[in-house]
Amino acid sequence: EQDSMSGEQLRVLPLLDRLTPLDGMSPDSVAKIRGMYKHTLCRNTLMIHRLAEVQTALLDAGFSPMIGLKGLPALVYINKGIGARPMADVDVLVPELHEDPDSAMAVFQRLGYHVKSGGFRSVTLLSPDGLELDIHWLIQDWAITKDLVNIVATHAHNQTFLDQAFLIPRIEHHLAH
Repeated sequence: EQDSMSGEQLRVLPLLDRLTPLDGMSPDSVAKIRGMYKHTLCRNTLMIHRLAEVQTALLDAGFSPMIGLKGLPALVYINKGIGARPMADVDVLVPELHEDPDSAMAVFQRLGYHVKSGGFRSVTLLSPDGLELDIHWLIQDWAITKDLVNIVATHAHNQTFLDQAFLIPRIEHHLAH
C-alpha cells in the first residue's frame, strides 16, 4: 500500500510522538508514528557518531571546533530527544576550513568521505555509508567576510549529544542562519 503522507508530514511524526499522547489513535497510526521516531533516532545517532569522528580528525589537524548548524541546534532547542527531528544531513560550521582546504580534504579522504558538491560557502561530503555532511566556512552568501562567523563562534556554547561534545550557536544565531 502506498503511503499518502507527504515528506513534510512524515518529518513531523517523530516530534508528534514526543509531544502528543497517542491515545485514541488507531494501532496502525501509533505504529507509524513510533516507527518514524525510532527510525529517526537510529539515523540521527549514526550521524552524530560520524560527525564526532570528523570533528576529532579536524581538531587533530589543527582546525577550530565545529559548530552545529540547523539540525543539531534544533534538537537542543526542541529538547525532545535525539529522534525528535529528522536530519537529512548534518550541517556544521568550521570557521577556518577555507584557509587550508588541502589539509581539510586530506582529513575527509582519509576518513573515506568524498565530495558530492561544493559552493561559495560550503561543501557537501558523503560518508562511506552514504550520510551527507555539509561543511560551511561562511554563514550566508551575502556575508563574505569572517565577521559573522566570528560572532557565531564567539557566542557558541558546548552541548553534548550521546556523549559527544559539539558547539552550537546561540538561539538567535541559529534562527538567523
